Amino acid sequence: MRTSVFYRKYTPFSYALLLSFTLVFSGVAGSNSDSNLESYSLPVSGDTIDIDGNGKFDALTDGLLLLRSMFELSGTPLISGVVANDAVYKSSGEIEARIAALGDRIDIDNDGRIDALTDGLLILRYLFELSGDTLTAGVVSDGAQRSNAADIESYLLKLTTFGPVFTSSATFSASENQTSIGTVTATDADSGDSITFTVSGSELVMTSAGVLSFASAPDYETKASYTATVTASDGTNTTTQAITVNVTNVNDNSPVFTSNATFSASENQTSIGTVTATDADSGDSITFTVSGTELSMTSAGVLTFVSAPDYETKTSYTATVTATDGTNSYTQDITINITDVDDVAPVFSSSASLSAAENQTAIGTVTATDVDSSSITFTVSGTELSMTSAGVLSFASAPDYE
Repeated sequence: MRTSVFYRKYTPFSYALLLSFTLVFSGVAGSNSDSNLESYSLPVSGDTIDIDGNGKFDALTDGLLLLRSMFELSGTPLISGVVANDAVYKSSGEIEARIAALGDRIDIDNDGRIDALTDGLLILRYLFELSGDTLTAGVVSDGAQRSNAADIESYLLKLTTFGPVFTSSATFSASENQTSIGTVTATDADSGDSITFTVSGSELVMTSAGVLSFASAPDYETKASYTATVTASDGTNTTTQAITVNVTNVNDNSPVFTSNATFSASENQTSIGTVTATDADSGDSITFTVSGTELSMTSAGVLTFVSAPDYETKTSYTATVTATDGTNSYTQDITINITDVDDVAPVFSSSASLSAAENQTAIGTVTATDVDSSSITFTVSGTELSMTSAGVLSFASAPDYE
């Protein structure tokens, strides 16, 4: 039973009038060509033969519009007297475009041609509720690939049944690290039809009821968008919709330190350096802190001593730095090695008073120590004494006590 087809009840006079119309136009077509109507091919894009878009399938509107078009009528002659009062599409341009959109779907007997005296009459008879041999008798071409009455009825049923219409958006958003996406929905003008759904590809999965999910939990940092085609079927007609699933970022990554865990800094000043880190969750702002009381750190990671270090007192400092993106934190143990600066003068360890015998030049050796260096060199003032760099002191010439 074709529950989706709307049929008008016709009187015998209506049938006679239609028959007269058909015969008249058959005559016109015959006078314009030597044989049947010239065939033509159009892109397949239309869905049903509800030509005037009023949600019904009517022989005296949709059927005659198709038949007149197949007889090559256009403009006013095409639509005159055969557009329903409740039609959505009424102008000849709209009607012609909708017929063109059907393309070769209205080649009912599938002989490679669209012909008024075969395809047109099959459509008209079907809309007048004819079936079986009465439907096909004398109007199926010799070259038809679809000639059996049951096959033609099944094919025409598809053209007179509204397919599902998607009511859900073509774009979804879903968080990363989980599989749920949402539900695809559709309606069908043929009340009672059960709609089932499928989805293309292997990255998304869908139940027959339209519940859409990821085959495996997505990672925003790896792939931020998925596309697929969803098909809705009522068992007779199918409709497709291209969908996009945008993955939303979740702050699921901790900062990763990119600066070294070891720093070097000179004594007697407070500057150390800057701690740096990155976060795979784009857009996250990272802030830093440091443990203890000896070191100080700005939220941007600039590290300093609280007070200037003295190498001679302490040569190394340790602490723990924490980087956080507001949700996730990560720590790093750091070491700051103090570099020595020569900031302490040598200290003499030899006596300031020396004794030496006359008549010879040797005096003795001057010694000193330095906490910053083991290499000390010596000099002496004046001209009477001389000194090696190692501190050996002597007279420039032998002294005479007298």
